[in-house]
Amino acid sequence: METTAEAGYRILEHPADIGIEAWGTTLSEAFRQAVNGLMAVITDPEKVHPSEEREVHLTADDPGHLLVRLLSEALFHFDAGKFLTSRLSIREMSGTTIAGSLLGEILDPSRHVLKLDVKAVTYHQLSVVDEGSMVRVRVFFDI
Repeated sequence: METTAEAGYRILEHPADIGIEAWGTTLSEAFRQAVNGLMAVITDPEKVHPSEEREVHLTADDPGHLLVRLLSEALFHFDAGKFLTSRLSIREMSGTTIAGSLLGEILDPSRHVLKLDVKAVTYHQLSVVDEGSMVRVRVFFDI
């Protein structure tokens, strides 16, 4: 799903995995869109309400590793507690740290249809590219 010219994501098909490319005018917007893309692989994000939150405080050596840690955190909350993220709220962010909240709700089988079982976020073809007016990220998931 592409949301606007300024920010969005798209699903990338791969023979053994599935990935996403996300973009935004800032690194934080690209990361928000990446979380949206991950959830779109798992379920229909339009049906997930932001009624609960899970705090996120992460650090990494570089933006690519930070993206993998963030998506892995969102995936952990789904795997461990069936928490579906509808959006990421960022309070502070640099290329190596992020503080904010995952907003969403617990899986409700009467409203949320699960699509694919994402097992892990991988480093395969991981990229974070600042193109000047646009930041583009790419990541693949093990399914």
